[in-house]
Amino acid sequence: GAITSNGNASLAGPVTLAGDAVIAPNSGSTLTLSGTLNGAFGLTTGGNGTLNLNGAIGGVTQLAFLTTGTSGATDIGASVRTVGDQTFNNATTLAAGVVLDSTAGKLVATAPVTATAGAVSLKGATGVDFQHAGNDFASVAVTTGGNASLVDQNAIDLGASTIGGSLALTASGNVT
Repeated sequence: GAITSNGNASLAGPVTLAGDAVIAPNSGSTLTLSGTLNGAFGLTTGGNGTLNLNGAIGGVTQLAFLTTGTSGATDIGASVRTVGDQTFNNATTLAAGVVLDSTAGKLVATAPVTATAGAVSLKGATGVDFQHAGNDFASVAVTTGGNASLVDQNAIDLGASTIGGSLALTASGNVT
């Protein structure tokens, strides 16, 4: 199924996916999901608007995957758990304390990720790849059995991390 919005809209209750789904706020609109989002299916986002995901995603039943579209923006206010890959293709903001966790896949961001409100955790079983030059992390911890690549446009605080492969870290400021 699909959820689209042509204006500002909000869903406050829990959402359970019964199949692969698309959520697409249209240009100039904001769609806010405040409740939990669960289900063993994939979620793709699209549209030119802003999607606010404020409830835990995959906290009870992990999603199969999460893929954001190349337009619009995504604001994540709670942790996200998937079995497969999490791919962030649009400007994404992570709130303090967010954990992105792919238990059997990787985390990839092809667009800027901003996480300056506080510490976040990136857990990708097979890899973590956040190489966009516009990334801005305050503090990030990385856990992966594979390789990790992080780029930050400013200084970065690399928290307690466990990386099974190689680490490529680029920052325009200090790395602590």
